Amino acid sequence: MSLKISELFVEYQKAPLGLDERVPRFSWILESREKNTIQSACRIRVMKNQECTWDSGELQSGVSAGIAYEGEPLKPCQEYQVFVEVQDNHGNRAEAETTFETGFLSETMEAWDGAKWIGAPRYTVCARNRGVFILETEFRLAAGSKRAGVVFGANDFRLLDHNKNELGMEGENYIRYEINLSDMETAGPMLDIYRVGYAPGDRKD
Repeated sequence: MSLKISELFVEYQKAPLGLDERVPRFSWILESREKNTIQSACRIRVMKNQECTWDSGELQSGVSAGIAYEGEPLKPCQEYQVFVEVQDNHGNRAEAETTFETGFLSETMEAWDGAKWIGAPRYTVCARNRGVFILETEFRLAAGSKRAGVVFGANDFRLLDHNKNELGMEGENYIRYEINLSDMETAGPMLDIYRVGYAPGDRKD
């Protein structure tokens, strides 16, 4: 095929879940093997349980970003299918489909009626705690070794992207526990704990 829809987005996301936008926007990226190719027409259909909630009809337009939904009011907590058909100025056609799932579509507490907390009941979890761990492990030091340890929590996606945590952290992150027997005569066995990437003051050493 000389024309292809390589990416299809709903509210600038790929197949979003829990979408609380009542009028989502649709966008796509076109690829073509032919030079000087532009979109000449498009059509968007949105379906729920095999019933059409919006059919844009064929739009004589080169616009492929931010096209707003104009169909029936979306229902909360429902999955919708999106079908996009595009034609270019050479007469080639391409199709693509995706899905999105609505959230509560409500800002009131009543929308959470009947919801049950599914977090860890033994702890008070706040935003700064980014997860609660209980980690149990056993390991044996090889003959002549002075150190042995375990690394966990590495590459937490919330800390790799500064947009996903309140401290603006971005980059490498992990916690390392290490048994240290290098100074047994004076200090005895030590437990060294290293934390990287969880707070601005964290250091590898």
